[in-house]
Amino acid sequence: MSKKLDFLFQLDFWFKFVLLISVMISFYIFIQILVVKDLTYKPMFSTWQFPMLLAIFIEVLYGM
Repeated sequence: MSKKLDFLFQLDFWFKFVLLISVMISFYIFIQILVVKDLTYKPMFSTWQFPMLLAIFIEVLYGM
């Protein structure tokens, strides 16, 4: 197998990738509710979600 594709089989790569996607989705919902005032996602949103996911993401990237 090619050395260039070895990172695809590492668990930490996929964990960081999924965490990044969840931070981006949470940021989108955060902006929709607090800035745009669209209440479509209000039942599933709490104000702590985006800052907490962002803090976890930063800790995972720079804490290791």
